[in-house]
Amino acid sequence: MHNARVGGRAAVGIGVALLTLASSCSVMAQAGAALEEKGAGVLSVQSLSLLVLVLALVMLGAFASFIFTLQRRYLETCVKEHRLDLFAQSPAGLPTGTIRSMLAMMIVSLTLFFILISFLGVLNTGKEIPETLTAILGTVIGFYFGSRSGGAVPTGGEDKETNALRTTQAQAAEETDNTLDQARKVVQTGRLLTSFLPKEWAGKVESVTAQIESGIDKVEQLKKVGDALGAMKEGARAAVGNPLAEMFTKASTTFATVLGSGVPQYALIAALVGLAGRYTGTAYQKWKSRILHAPFSPAVVRLDPIDSNTGFALISASPLLMRVFQKELTEGDNPALASFANKVIKADTLAHLWQKLEPEVRERFESQAQFVEAMEGLRRAVVDQELQRITPRDALPSELEGYTGLMRKVDALYADPECEAQLHALFITIERLQKEGKSAELQAIVQQLQGETA
Repeated sequence: MHNARVGGRAAVGIGVALLTLASSCSVMAQAGAALEEKGAGVLSVQSLSLLVLVLALVMLGAFASFIFTLQRRYLETCVKEHRLDLFAQSPAGLPTGTIRSMLAMMIVSLTLFFILISFLGVLNTGKEIPETLTAILGTVIGFYFGSRSGGAVPTGGEDKETNALRTTQAQAAEETDNTLDQARKVVQTGRLLTSFLPKEWAGKVESVTAQIESGIDKVEQLKKVGDALGAMKEGARAAVGNPLAEMFTKASTTFATVLGSGVPQYALIAALVGLAGRYTGTAYQKWKSRILHAPFSPAVVRLDPIDSNTGFALISASPLLMRVFQKELTEGDNPALASFANKVIKADTLAHLWQKLEPEVRERFESQAQFVEAMEGLRRAVVDQELQRITPRDALPSELEGYTGLMRKVDALYADPECEAQLHALFITIERLQKEGKSAELQAIVQQLQGETA
């Protein structure tokens, strides 16, 4: 719109200049006719024509040189001030108002020239200068200088457009800076991930991080040359990638192959992120061992002893242990069940406990490996009892059906090696980022992903 208006004004100015030249030609024609009739005059027609031609050429040459020099200096200034966008918006690559000023100068110069030679009697024709020339001169002077008299500050549409352009550029620059800050944080997180993730994960994260870094470099180059709008667009493209978000997406997609479509895509990840920041101290160590299916050693994670009723409930919840301890369950010997469970809780190693068991109890298991697996399951059940008591139900997505539902889904992932590997890498990532103080970033990414799939 700005260029269209400037172009329209320039066209009007050029029309006025042509009208001035036409009037000037009329003066020359009148002078020539008078000189031919009188056969005398101070200047001949040829001399007058040559004088006008030389004057026109000198003026055009001066204007061309002025335009070239001004355009070059204007471009250098825009580059120095990082405002190439302003140069691109300027008519003919010149400061606003330059073209109008030169047109006005040409019109005034030509008109004053012919008025001057008329007053001095150079033509000696006895005819006056056409009123058209004097009218054009008065119009140009009145319009060009009248609008600037009185010290008033210009408030025209052109100034509004200039202010609007500056506002747009400032907003674009601010948005670009914010985008760059976010992108740099993503790159920092990506580099952190590559420092501890397994090789197969680190390679993918490093590739995404490198793409974002390349985008940041492009944005910086565009900012240096003053292309704020281009920098904003390139920054938006650079901010699209996020290695952590891609990691979460891949993990949730893999989990869906086991959990099915009944569980929202990012509900399990949201629960892991939320609870990782809620547990502290011993509770967190128990939570970590529980999720990773790590052995519960009293030297590392001490479990609380259980009573008879709890022992009965935990053993009854396991099909294998119900078969192994069918006799005690049938007789209602809860103290014996609790005693056995507490031995499992306190044992340094399950292999050592296996050796100390009565032969009659050992015979109930098919092998030592089955015994160890069953006892680790019992220890996890004891941990679940403790953690469930300190975990508010509203701390988990409702689709997971509480703490028990969450653990049931976590245990189901161990049936698939790929899901197990994804779960371990995911938990390690969450833990490391929590330690680095990036809890807010984790929460923000999960919320963003959940919003995209809602």
